[in-house]
Amino acid sequence: MEPASTFFKEEKDPYYIKGFKKGAEKERIKASSEFAERLILATDYTNEVIAVLAGVTIAFVKTKRRTVVKKSRLKK
Repeated sequence: MEPASTFFKEEKDPYYIKGFKKGAEKERIKASSEFAERLILATDYTNEVIAVLAGVTIAFVKTKRRTVVKKSRLKK
């Protein structure tokens, strides 16, 4: 009996492809979030400018800014 790996290629499996795409999307969102946070901390850019640079929504930047401000207050 031959192993299943000779017949089955995971790269062609639709569930593998779906999971791969989902993981890539999560990673993109995480990177955008971290970039937006660094822009908030290091610059005086407006929410609109940060949203454009990071590729996120203005609402996301506003929420992120509130979180960052709250974190910085807790550290003091």
